[in-house]
Amino acid sequence: MYNVKIKLLHIIDSLGKGGAETLLINSLAYLPYENHLIYLNDECKFEKSLIHARLSCFFFNNRLLKLPFLILRLRKYIKKNEITHIHAHLFWSIILARLACPSRVKLFFTLHNIQSLSSLKRNWARQLERRTFRKKDILIAVSHEVLNDYKTIVKNATGHVVYNFIDPGFFSKKTGNKKDPDTFRLIAIGTLKPQKNYEYMIQVFQLLKKKDEHKITLDIYGDGPLRKNIENLIQQYTLNVELKGTTTGLKNLVPQYDAFIMSSVNEGCPLSVWEAMASGLPALLSDIPVFREVSAGHAVFFDTLNPEDCCNKILEMKKHPGAVSSMKEDGMKWVSSVAQPGQYVQNLSALYNL
Repeated sequence: MYNVKIKLLHIIDSLGKGGAETLLINSLAYLPYENHLIYLNDECKFEKSLIHARLSCFFFNNRLLKLPFLILRLRKYIKKNEITHIHAHLFWSIILARLACPSRVKLFFTLHNIQSLSSLKRNWARQLERRTFRKKDILIAVSHEVLNDYKTIVKNATGHVVYNFIDPGFFSKKTGNKKDPDTFRLIAIGTLKPQKNYEYMIQVFQLLKKKDEHKITLDIYGDGPLRKNIENLIQQYTLNVELKGTTTGLKNLVPQYDAFIMSSVNEGCPLSVWEAMASGLPALLSDIPVFREVSAGHAVFFDTLNPEDCCNKILEMKKHPGAVSSMKEDGMKWVSSVAQPGQYVQNLSALYNL
């Protein structure tokens, strides 16, 4: 049943298959409001008929000359649809929302990544962020690490941490059907881009090959700009690594593996870590602060400057799977306590009703 007092407008840069976009689209089915959604760039990788909101595209496409026109257009949309709350995601959407938001409308904005390494990496972007920042707007970060990083850029910022959520299907206990019980199968999930550090995994599997460990495999689910480069490296070194592309059936696939691995150099709040932990997989993660936070320490951490460290920890996990059984159980309990859709909606609604 809708909360008729809140008419909520979501604004996001595009609807590509990134973490921020996926979170927003999935959340619309749970938010009990009259939801509107505006995306600024014409990319949409989701089925429009399945999006639980009134959908519009403003066709900004990062053309700055269009910004004044879009400010006026957005103000008209807000007035016509009697919008009471705006929730902006990603850089240009946040800037546009600040410039167009009337004083009577509450503005919320979510930071999904480490800003100093992404949207606010360049000086001009930092200056624009500081000049448009408004203390009265409500800042939401997907992790404490993201919030703390933002405070180093905007000194007077305060905000709230609202963790993301995952598909409830990952919490249902399943027994995976292993193709070969003698094979130790690793799974990685994420866009093929530099941030994910897949070349490190290639180095790890080169070491495993040298150690004659042919019964350890890695399947990578995702696509992106580095696909061709990674394919070439796999072929060049003849590694037990396979690129699986994108898929919609991960909650059924994940339990078929023995462990999850992620070697990112930075993250905001990666859903794939929680999806794997909720499915009962032990997690092998790069030793960065955000992974320590989102796993609550229920993982095995490796040094991204030392592929040998990761290699040895994979071998140890394969040799002694029982040693991580308590870690898996504790990980499942932790994720269940923080990543349920109901908790996300409750936390967000509490802010909307401030």
